Amino acid sequence: MLRDRGDDGNGSPLLAAVGQLQFDVVSYRLQSEYNVESRMEPLDYTIARWVGGGWNAVEKAEADGKLYGVYICKDRWNRPVCLFRNPWKVTQLMDEISYLKLELWAMPPTEFM
Repeated sequence: MLRDRGDDGNGSPLLAAVGQLQFDVVSYRLQSEYNVESRMEPLDYTIARWVGGGWNAVEKAEADGKLYGVYICKDRWNRPVCLFRNPWKVTQLMDEISYLKLELWAMPPTEFM
């Protein structure tokens, strides 16, 4: 579950999944187990990367004009996550910006392990 970077917890969550089946399962379970209707609106992003350099790296990359077309959101621990439309943009950023470390995943903070 991701949230928009400015979301204080009251906005619509961003459900990230590996494939369509995971979205279908969530919708089904919400309806069958909790009697809650849901509406999913797909975003045009297919790749997620956690930013190893944190929010400072994101802000620097934005100031440098490098995050055009990248959706910036956060995970449950308020860590920045970049959403990309295609692998080309991921590769471009990794090649151009050394201070923006894009990670495939992020482990929970140690206090949650």
